[in-house]
Amino acid sequence: MTALAPAERAGSTRGGFASGLLLVCLVAAVYAPSLSLGFAYDDDTLILDRRMPGSLAEVARSLVESHWPEQELPYYRPLPGSLLALQRYLHGDRPAPFHALNLGLIGVAALVARGFLRGRAVGVGARAAWLGAALFALHPVAASVVYPISGREALLAGIFSVAALQLHLAPRARASRAGAVLLFAAALFTREHALVVPLLFALADRLGLSADPPRGARAWLLRQLPLVAVVVLYALLRRSALLGSATSELLQGPRSAWLPLAAPLFALRASFAPGFLLAYEPRPETWLATGRTLAGALAGAGLLAAAAASARRDRALRPRLLFLLGFFALALLPSANLLRQETEFAERFVFLPLLPLVGAAALLAERLAARGSGARRRSLALLPACAAIGICAAISVHHASWFRDQETFLRRWVESDPGYAKAHFSLGQHWLELGRSAEARAAFERALELDANYPAAHNNLGALAHRRGDVQAARAHWEQALALDPDFAYALNNLAALAVERGELDAAAALYGRSLALSPGNARVHRLLGSLELARGDAERAREHLERALALDPQVELGRSELERARGALGRGRARARIPRGGAPAQP
Repeated sequence: MTALAPAERAGSTRGGFASGLLLVCLVAAVYAPSLSLGFAYDDDTLILDRRMPGSLAEVARSLVESHWPEQELPYYRPLPGSLLALQRYLHGDRPAPFHALNLGLIGVAALVARGFLRGRAVGVGARAAWLGAALFALHPVAASVVYPISGREALLAGIFSVAALQLHLAPRARASRAGAVLLFAAALFTREHALVVPLLFALADRLGLSADPPRGARAWLLRQLPLVAVVVLYALLRRSALLGSATSELLQGPRSAWLPLAAPLFALRASFAPGFLLAYEPRPETWLATGRTLAGALAGAGLLAAAAASARRDRALRPRLLFLLGFFALALLPSANLLRQETEFAERFVFLPLLPLVGAAALLAERLAARGSGARRRSLALLPACAAIGICAAISVHHASWFRDQETFLRRWVESDPGYAKAHFSLGQHWLELGRSAEARAAFERALELDANYPAAHNNLGALAHRRGDVQAARAHWEQALALDPDFAYALNNLAALAVERGELDAAAALYGRSLALSPGNARVHRLLGSLELARGDAERAREHLERALALDPQVELGRSELERARGALGRGRARARIPRGGAPAQP
């Protein structure tokens, strides 16, 4: 490679900075509508429904807590959780600053993508890398992690993962090695999907793409030790944050054996055939047998055929194309339904796998353009890329209207898939929180018409019946929820509260105990069971549960005053009877 003179290097640096600034400005202009959006879907659960941090110490607690309230889902994602808590501490519940940070992050993602496309793994020129990065950042798949505030989990994890890979591919100075490990740790503590990053490192080493691959098995194993240490630390902290709950769910097989085969089809559909209609967490029934799925599959097959033909003609391309194919497969692996997952298909799952597809397309297009004669013909080869960027940008701008606020999003979701019980249930949950009981009830009943085995819908219909004073109907709904799912903690808690109202304290204690066995980190249930044990005269067990409740949540309602009563009762050798009240039935 010919060395650049100092003046040439300075010009190249200035040109790179200018093109990077232009890229960021383009991305910011397309996503500018996000600054006027509100909170939508998971944003409410992960931001508004959490306690407001009163100090930086409370912000720091997010680093050792479950990412999902009451551990309903077994997620440990401390970096995005603490970042949300920090922003809330600094500017309260105004949505604009949350969206502004996501806007900045997608600009960073575009720059990281450009660096990856120009780097050792792909190695295209400056123009192709710029166009590829613009396509990646403006693609509707990227919009799915920008517009919802909670989408930053996938956005941040993607940035950290690709940056870690870039440092791993670089010459192996100590700073590069340490940086790759630290960025991998940041990606893993952002989203568990980053467990595939060491596999990407190993694949790059095996194909000879790393600047300084380890020589021999011993050297390779030694380089894995820091990565293994990060994984072990993550596993220990995760176990502590989740208190061992919900872990068994991760070991269950998918709901259907064919779901893993559908995952690549969904990724190709989302990547090559994006649409203007909302496709949030779509069911296979709504997308599998459609023209867009066929178009995506054909486009993916065409890209694979073109890659195979290019690799036969130019052996130097073979390792890069193989790496990009492996990158796509590995990045898709964590969400490929090999194990049971709460959401089977979602466009946000395709954010990281989209980058190697863009990389392969950029590499092949550049090689094709280079075979053309004349600058004009080579310039004409840019038109398809510019057209693709324009189409993707237009679709992404349109998608912003989906996320204007919670009700807009949920109504669009129902309209896009009227046969989806979860969409109707979510809209009903929103109405229930607003006190619109009649509309909520209709939505939950519609969810049960579509899916008779929906315990959460029965649970919430029971809550509505309880509000009306129809205790018998409430009990019937909650018992039906448990019949459908014996481990449904919300129904257990509601039946326990009902037992307390009826004075059946032993039955209530047993139900709360079953709930805590499922979610040991639920501070509210620890508090209720502590109060109940105090009323039953067991001051020692009351103290244990109340202390645990306060340790999990220092702001837990009534915990401290009741704890003082339990300690006082222990000192006197007896407990003062008082029947606890569970308040309004818990809602999922």
